[in-house]
Amino acid sequence: MAALSPAGPPPMTMASSVGVSFFMWRTMGQVARSTSKDMKGRQVAAGGACMGQLSSVGLKGGREMPVAIHRHGIMEVGMNRFLQVLGRWRQEPLIPAVLLLIAGGLWIFLEIADEIGEGESHHIDEAILLAMREPGDLSNPIGSGRLEEMGRDLTALGGFTILTGLTLVSIGIALFLKRPRIAALIAIAITSGSFLSTLLKRGFDRPRPDLVPHGTVVTNASFPSGHSMMAAVVYLTLGILLARTQTSRPLRIYLIAVSVIVTVLVGVSRVYLGVHWPTDVLAGWTVGAAWALLFGLIALRIDKR
Repeated sequence: MAALSPAGPPPMTMASSVGVSFFMWRTMGQVARSTSKDMKGRQVAAGGACMGQLSSVGLKGGREMPVAIHRHGIMEVGMNRFLQVLGRWRQEPLIPAVLLLIAGGLWIFLEIADEIGEGESHHIDEAILLAMREPGDLSNPIGSGRLEEMGRDLTALGGFTILTGLTLVSIGIALFLKRPRIAALIAIAITSGSFLSTLLKRGFDRPRPDLVPHGTVVTNASFPSGHSMMAAVVYLTLGILLARTQTSRPLRIYLIAVSVIVTVLVGVSRVYLGVHWPTDVLAGWTVGAAWALLFGLIALRIDKR
């Protein structure tokens, strides 16, 4: 006869766990708002108390400051900083979501790189690449010649010349709007993103697709897609940072939406023209988007409206 295990509490359902999470988040925000000012006063008082205790104890015989007093002051400062961060997150509720998106993008990139190294994604890459070709003629992309020409136009939006010109124009706009910090962030984000793309290509050194003829000239390695990554870095960074210069919420949403659409079209065009595997493009999107979101968070810190 099977032994009966003691009955335990019923498992927490998805709805109850979400409710508990929401309650905890709301409570933390309330605590942060209600105690932030009080903690500042307590921090000063704690510092004065520590100094008073230190004076009463003295440094007899060259003894060092009591460790308990020192730790007490550090804990007060740390708790105050923690509550300030919680209060900041309540004012900017997108910060936790953006942090999760950055972490998720980097995780996806690493997973793709691992699958490429083990050769697990090759059959998916081949299937998608061949699906964009005429069944009887692999040298001819699906659709009319006009569609193929549109693919070349779209892929040019991720090229060096257009991205450089667009970056310079955007920096000028930010300066005209008297937002020098935004201008500096645009320059740093896009320049560093370009170096990162080059380093990743040299590090992985994946060959270009050889299943179909290339629809445009290529000169370097395949992974990650430089056009896709730099389109994400440039267009998403410009969309996020320039949106911060606008007071109209619909206009801010429009700028970011356009940047996302252009980034997607550039990546799809690279696969359509046969110059990249689909996983090259996906990896470029993820790391490029993470890079743009990172500088968006930096903008929240240094460019407060």
